[in-house]
Amino acid sequence: MTAVALGLDQATLCSFPKLLYSRHKESDVLRLLPGCGHYFRSKCVDLWLRMNRSRLNCRTSLVPTPVRSSLAEVTPPADS
Repeated sequence: MTAVALGLDQATLCSFPKLLYSRHKESDVLRLLPGCGHYFRSKCVDLWLRMNRSRLNCRTSLVPTPVRSSLAEVTPPADS
């Protein structure tokens, strides 16, 4: 029986950029999610992404999926 990975691996998670929220007010570090451009506190979103493969707001996957063909490309036309 193989284990199923629920979230992102550490290498993928670390590939997402981080930035300092504000030097003057807070020292929170934010993580930028690719594609949607949403920012979240790193300590919160990292925990979420270790358990989930989707973004928090838009819920789209952060894991690339294979390109799908249209049904017309896969199914031959029926004889009429």
